[in-house]
Amino acid sequence: MVQIRRANEDDFDDLLVIEDACFSIYYYGQYKFGVTEFLYYLRSRQSIFLAAADGARVVGYAAAVVRRGKTAPAAHIDSIAVLPQRRKQGIGSQLLQAVLDEARTRHCDRAVLEVATPNEEGLALFRSHGFHEAGKLPSYYGRGLDGILMRADL
Repeated sequence: MVQIRRANEDDFDDLLVIEDACFSIYYYGQYKFGVTEFLYYLRSRQSIFLAAADGARVVGYAAAVVRRGKTAPAAHIDSIAVLPQRRKQGIGSQLLQAVLDEARTRHCDRAVLEVATPNEEGLALFRSHGFHEAGKLPSYYGRGLDGILMRADL
């Protein structure tokens, strides 16, 4: 069983391993996070940056930003990743639920994200948490690969 907690700088080595394992697919290469991106989520007051820890090892993470505009705040989920060998154990679902719970405590009325059309596991996960398709994003991931904008009301 994993513990969902706030990510910290001690997690960076594990987070980089997760990035390499999860985002080596060609269409994600340009979106891969490094230390700079992880530091942003760690230091930004608007971020929700969570780690799924199995003992001392981080096996997954979620990164989101609460955006405030003219309407109620919204959580934009930038990334959720779980080590491939730890998938199908409910870790992604735990991370996503924790992000949504934190977004509610920050008075967000919705959560949004983008997902690549071939990412069937991600699509199923997001739908199971109340996300629905809010729009198509032609060539969002380059090379003619479309994305889907998804939204969930909180």
